[in-house]
Amino acid sequence: MASTWMLVEDEPALCEILSTLLELWGHDVIAFQTGEDAVAWLQEVDQMEQEDLPELALIDIRLPGKVDGIEICKQLRSNPLLCHIPVILTTAFMLTDAQEAQIMVDTQADLLLHKPLPNAAQFHKLLDDVILRKRVT
Repeated sequence: MASTWMLVEDEPALCEILSTLLELWGHDVIAFQTGEDAVAWLQEVDQMEQEDLPELALIDIRLPGKVDGIEICKQLRSNPLLCHIPVILTTAFMLTDAQEAQIMVDTQADLLLHKPLPNAAQFHKLLDDVILRKRVT
């Protein structure tokens, strides 16, 4: 049975590429291009079957609209059904070390990746390592 991964990415081409890549790796993908859509979906999680819940979330920090990736991550962490899943944040913006540290504290994310993302093999290994590390703790 394939695991489900959540993807929040506002750039349509990158969202399509990442969705395709994750599907090639054997995962079902729930993809959102806005924070508002992701949050609306999160508000319905309590009505879903356990097997439909994501095993991992890959979330862009900066999104158009009023809901950014940081807020999505906070809502994930506050949901008892999803608070345990690994969360990987992505950004194309330069952040200071202090900004990165604050984002990690605020979101309790497991990893922050800068775009451009690593090649497919490295990216796959990073994601698998985060999942494995999360299972161990």
